[in-house]
Amino acid sequence: MKSCFKVVLVVAILFCAVNLFAQAPMADKAQNFISAMNKGEFQKAYLSLNSDLGFKVTADNLRSWWAQLVSKGGNFVEFRESSSVQKGDLYVVTALCKFEKGLVDVTVAVEASTGKIAGMEWKGHKGATTQSSAAAPAPATQPS
Repeated sequence: MKSCFKVVLVVAILFCAVNLFAQAPMADKAQNFISAMNKGEFQKAYLSLNSDLGFKVTADNLRSWWAQLVSKGGNFVEFRESSSVQKGDLYVVTALCKFEKGLVDVTVAVEASTGKIAGMEWKGHKGATTQSSAAAPAPATQPS
């Protein structure tokens, strides 16, 4: 009985470790996507989209989406933290970003199999933070 418990425990630990290591590269993909737009590299950001989203969105749509976020939140300042949750073939990464006017949750869906961006949205951060901030910008969804 004890050896069975040990086997189950080891398998559970390995599963958690593999899942955690898989999440870190997906958070990096999301942050790289956000960073590209912050630098004005909208074509680079566009090239990171999966084919489904790439047929619906252009680099100019990404430019407009980012301009809307910056007009409400001010300039991007820094990444605070990221978290990700696997949902089927996607990792949903939420990057807590500091903008001049407050904190914003930028959510980016990343395909687990390809690392391509499958969707994105942003909304004002509502959770507790280590530092207080000004009012966060209003929510927005995927670029049109």
